[in-house]
Amino acid sequence: MRPSLLTALPLLAMLAFGTPACLDGGGDAEALDGGFGGEGGFGGGGLPGDDACSLGCQWLADCGLCWPDAQTDMCLDGPGCVDQCERLDYSAIASCVSGLRACTDDAGLDACFDDPGPPPDEDDCTRGCAALDGCGLCDVDASGACLDLADCAQACRDTGSEARNACLGDLTTCDDGAIEACTDADPDPDPDPDPTDDDCALGCVALDECGYCEPDANDDCLPVDDCAAACRADEAQAIYQCLAALEACDEGPINACYGDAPPDPGDDGCADGCRALDDCGLCLPDDDDVCLGVAECAQTCRDESLEALAGCFVDVQACDEAAIDACFAGE
Repeated sequence: MRPSLLTALPLLAMLAFGTPACLDGGGDAEALDGGFGGEGGFGGGGLPGDDACSLGCQWLADCGLCWPDAQTDMCLDGPGCVDQCERLDYSAIASCVSGLRACTDDAGLDACFDDPGPPPDEDDCTRGCAALDGCGLCDVDASGACLDLADCAQACRDTGSEARNACLGDLTTCDDGAIEACTDADPDPDPDPDPTDDDCALGCVALDECGYCEPDANDDCLPVDDCAAACRADEAQAIYQCLAALEACDEGPINACYGDAPPDPGDDGCADGCRALDDCGLCLPDDDDVCLGVAECAQTCRDESLEALAGCFVDVQACDEAAIDACFAGE
């Protein structure tokens, strides 16, 4: 935003971020006869009130400058300047401007009109409604009556139309086509979530990475995608959310996610050896090289008379990998 120099043209272009010059080439604001409507500033008697917006707009008029419309860049008249200043909360800019001593203080004007961005309480809905209002348009209520700016902004928030109003707030023209394009571009405020990253999908991936799976009716492993689909159909998201959150592939916590009590591996040498192997993050594989849980490991140890191997695991110190390999080699 930057003040504009008044000219005789019907459409007065804003001198965007340029250096404005007073019509008489200099002098103090107090020494000038008004720029809007003759002596005394706006309409002869000056702007009513001594608020920041009125004083700032009066100063610009006295210097032969104007405040441009936010949408059209046309020079605003006195009341229009005050209205836009108050509506868009530019009182800080206006206060800065009215504090300048000379119309020729271009550096001061540049500093005052450095774009401060929207005020903290001005969201996309507020800006979009102000843009509509600046173009002589409005949003309507159920009866077809124009909503005031506050009600318009609240209706925008209630209907999730922030994207549409953000588009309106960025317009630099009141062209009907541009306004309609903003309305047509309003996206679905509640798009469907990506089905590939929900709890079911993440849980099935975690299960697969641990060497487990969800079986089908024939006890064959389901692929991850089919596992996730079965989870959603059975509304088993809580189970798979639990699986996805596991930090290790321990059998006990995995069973706990399903609400199952882990099988008891027993208290003999096979159980102790399998626990020692599991504590080292290792396992006894089955014929398909799939890790056996502690209980399954202990039962396999008993079935295949691997007590000596299990005892070797127990004797390994600090999970020494070479010592564990030696246990298998001496099986």
